[in-house]
Amino acid sequence: MSFIPATFIVEAMSILNAISRLNTKSVHNETKQQSSSSSVSTAPQELAESAETDEFPENFEVSRKFELGEIVSKVAGKAWTAVFYVTITIYLYGDLSIYAAAVPKSLRDVSCRSLYNDSSVINEYSPCWPNGSFSRMNVYRVYLAGFALLLGPFFFFNVTRTSWLQIFTSIMRWAAFILMIALACERISHFPRKLAAPPHIVTNTTTTTPISVPHPPAANFHMMASLFGVSVYSFMCHHSLPGLITPVHNKHHLYSTLLLPAYIVVLLLYLLLVGTAVAAFDTIEDLYTLNFVPSGDPDAHTTPFILTVDYFLSLFPVFALSSTFPIVGTTLSNNLFALISLLMPQNPYRALSDSPRRMDARRLAIRVGVPLVTLLPPVAIAFATNDIEFLVGVTGAFGGSGIQYVFPTVLVYYARQELARRLKSKDVVGVTEGDDEGTAAGPSSAEEAASESVPLLSLRRPMRAGSQNPFASPFAQTFWLVLMIVWASVCVLVVLLHRINLF
Repeated sequence: MSFIPATFIVEAMSILNAISRLNTKSVHNETKQQSSSSSVSTAPQELAESAETDEFPENFEVSRKFELGEIVSKVAGKAWTAVFYVTITIYLYGDLSIYAAAVPKSLRDVSCRSLYNDSSVINEYSPCWPNGSFSRMNVYRVYLAGFALLLGPFFFFNVTRTSWLQIFTSIMRWAAFILMIALACERISHFPRKLAAPPHIVTNTTTTTPISVPHPPAANFHMMASLFGVSVYSFMCHHSLPGLITPVHNKHHLYSTLLLPAYIVVLLLYLLLVGTAVAAFDTIEDLYTLNFVPSGDPDAHTTPFILTVDYFLSLFPVFALSSTFPIVGTTLSNNLFALISLLMPQNPYRALSDSPRRMDARRLAIRVGVPLVTLLPPVAIAFATNDIEFLVGVTGAFGGSGIQYVFPTVLVYYARQELARRLKSKDVVGVTEGDDEGTAAGPSSAEEAASESVPLLSLRRPMRAGSQNPFASPFAQTFWLVLMIVWASVCVLVVLLHRINLF
């Protein structure tokens, strides 16, 4: 399902590029006509031949990056633009809440290593350390407060993602992904010996977590409801597609050579990760890296290398998410500023009869208030709950469904209408002006009308064929547009009913 709206976004980007070129050619042609009004015009036949040699697909080349918010504002109007910024704001708030909960939870679980083999007796209000009065939840909240105090100040600056940071986090993510699969497979390889050994024999392994043969519970249809939001969140990349697609040099057969293989590879990797996790562990934590927290059992034998790997995996969210947290916060702040500017078209820093000092004070209040409004709600949500599965499901359903399904559908629908409207209006204007001027002024006016419409011929002619855009989505029928809206509604409804215990 995620692949379909991805093609919608690429098509909308290509249409915006075509419209941009159409506007540029129109302005250039008007300027050229004004500067050479007294010169000899080119023959209509030569103009038509030059238009015939223009390759129409090049007009749709995705060479300029249009962000989703920019596309919405250009083709869908102010109302849809406001809805888009509200939706992306909800999603980013959920994203920050997940980060704010995952980092202190990882630190808490590494600090409060259990000395018991049976982890089922441990809950959020169990002592963090033996004979201690500090509960695991209290330790989590202490780490959360430190996390907010340490990274919160970055929200007041324009933090951006550097290329070196991207390379570093990508290497860490791939290393963690490969290590989790490898350790799970290594754990599975010990099960035959474990089953053959007497119960009292402890088998030496290369993992610090005591091995017990897993007995995963049977599939529970009731729990599938949470899968809707989680799966949407897992494949959320649509808001980043403009930045990913535009720099690609060779976009020939983009869907079959890049997008579809990428989705297939991601799906296979997810299945591999989930399959090894289910086979290796009896209970899977809501944050899978926490299944590799080193055990405090003194009877667990391990090597220093494996112990280091376990610590790396357990603390991986701390490294990866902490570096991303300020960047997502800056993105959310910018979206809030954009929403304020959209809802208050006049200067939001100025009211009637304001003195310069009062206007400066209002500007300072907004500049300080928006980052605070960005930071405090996610931290408050993380203080209330550290249930990562709940946060991911709600974020994916209520924010992710809109960005992944609704807005790509809205964008491609309005983009197609906008392109058809502009081409139709240009076609009608060109014919009407040509006819009128031709009857009034003779052949020279007809030549001017022909020269004025030449830049549109390469755009207008293939539109009648309906298949000349090389980036047109293969899901062009109205059925797919309706399906995306229905599927998004189902995802939201199922998660909502599940959270109020009606499903």
